[in-house]
Amino acid sequence: MASGDVLETFTLAGWGYGLLLADLIDEYLMQYYAMVSHGYTRGTWIAPESSYVNRTQQSPSFATPAGLISPLYLKWALVFEDPQSRTLWLGKATPPEWLSEGETVEMAEAPTAYGRVGLWIHSR
Repeated sequence: MASGDVLETFTLAGWGYGLLLADLIDEYLMQYYAMVSHGYTRGTWIAPESSYVNRTQQSPSFATPAGLISPLYLKWALVFEDPQSRTLWLGKATPPEWLSEGETVEMAEAPTAYGRVGLWIHSR
């Protein structure tokens, strides 16, 4: 295995969290899209420990931490807590495509350190 040939799905939470803290939204979304498109087993939401970029090679078996990445990234995109400034961001990394004419983005009862919050955005 050469360097850069594998997506390590189980370690991405720290990378994504850091990207949001640094306000690198485009990079965060690119990592999220790459992970859900190429990191999970194709046609399923089963998350292997890692995935070879060369999809002809079999990925290592399932890893529970990897399975948590997609829902965690989605929650952070819509509801993110900055621990340094104690700021609660709503919609901080909402993908621009989700805000197209007539689209609705909704999250209910998202847990935060400040209690549960909801978010509803309808573009028009």
